Amino acid sequence: MMTRTRNLSQTACFLILVALVATAGLGCVAMKKMSLRSAMNPHAESAESVSEGATIYARECASCHGAGGFGDGLAGKKLTIPPTNLRAFIAERAEGYFASQVAYGKTGNPEMPVFVKTLSINQIWHVTNFVFSLGPVSKPTSSLP
Repeated sequence: MMTRTRNLSQTACFLILVALVATAGLGCVAMKKMSLRSAMNPHAESAESVSEGATIYARECASCHGAGGFGDGLAGKKLTIPPTNLRAFIAERAEGYFASQVAYGKTGNPEMPVFVKTLSINQIWHVTNFVFSLGPVSKPTSSLP
């Protein structure tokens, strides 16, 4: 009986420790996301940065957000939560906020990848420069001239 009680106590302590570590990890991600939101873009919106961002965007983002950033990519049509129209999104957000969404995912949308796992922060800023170079506009509502 004493061994069973000790094992339960050890298990409970272990589970509490795991919960604390997991919670601390989430706090770190939230802090990193917040610090990126307020960060200044370290890369000038140069032709080189925009070009590098365009290459990464085409590979990682266009399938859902579409080539023009309107949220109309083919893979995006299969998602439960429609992809964001990035051109409308940037009209209302600063570069740092956009970069934080790319890096750490969109709150409330588990289908948006966390790109900080596969892209460097510099690459994320290049994507940010590319998307902002597209300009903030809404998707056309018709194809009539």
